Amino acid sequence: MTLPAGSAAIDAHVHVASDDEDRYPRHPTGMASDWWRRGRYQVDDVHGTLMEAGVAQMVIVQAAGVYDEDNRYVVDMAGQHPESVRAVVVVDPDAPGAPATITELASLRGVAGVRCMAVRPSATWVGTTRTDEAFASAAEAGLTVVLTVFGADLRLLRPTMERFPDVRVVLDHCAFPAMEGPTMGPDAPLRALADLPQVTVKITSHNLGPLAEAGGGRPFVEQLVGWFGTHRMLWGSDYPQTPHDTYAGLAGLAVEAFTDLVPHEVAAVLGDNTRHLFGFAAEASSPDGPPLA
Repeated sequence: MTLPAGSAAIDAHVHVASDDEDRYPRHPTGMASDWWRRGRYQVDDVHGTLMEAGVAQMVIVQAAGVYDEDNRYVVDMAGQHPESVRAVVVVDPDAPGAPATITELASLRGVAGVRCMAVRPSATWVGTTRTDEAFASAAEAGLTVVLTVFGADLRLLRPTMERFPDVRVVLDHCAFPAMEGPTMGPDAPLRALADLPQVTVKITSHNLGPLAEAGGGRPFVEQLVGWFGTHRMLWGSDYPQTPHDTYAGLAGLAVEAFTDLVPHEVAAVLGDNTRHLFGFAAEASSPDGPPLA
């Protein structure tokens, strides 16, 4: 599988951490692995690694496990690298003044999405008026809403999505679906949102990694294509949070999983859809490194 000539891949889900702890102090939450303690995962380091694999642009998703809701590093880096980087900030809808925070962050250069997380036990916003308030602020600002939630939350979130049909929604890690072998069951909560045209699923190494040991991710991708279509699917590596020896290895999980797609579908999932949802230029130049293949 290769991208069509002249196309460029975009990684829709990477994490970064600054080595300058004085300027960007860390606030570890214990939510994820301690990848950031190794250092050298600054924006330039990560982007260089991606370029070597043929990935030209990236969406840096606020690493809540490192910085909690202190979004300064991803915001600063997106502002400094407008051609290659977009930022997804984290805002807790339960926090006082969350709608105003979303509005403020949306005004900053390079901020293209807001991540609302319900994977912490303390989260109580799902299915409440706070959900609507966050969506209303995102709608006014034109931000994509990135939901980091479990499948059980999707039923409670659907009414808000129906009330805000113009808000683009991306489901991180496909909402952590329960798997029955290489695929989801026919009654998977994710399937119940397939009829909402504003909902896009983000397939990451978090999904594909475990499937590699069971023959690969192609059946999983085929199932998602049947439910959502390739025009509502994204790929993100989750680098460097998802452990792997190399970034190329993480990209290889996607290459295997998307093998059965035709070139224009590959281009959509690996670049075009992310470009649209997160406001990259209409066409990116290909990097000097070898293409993702």
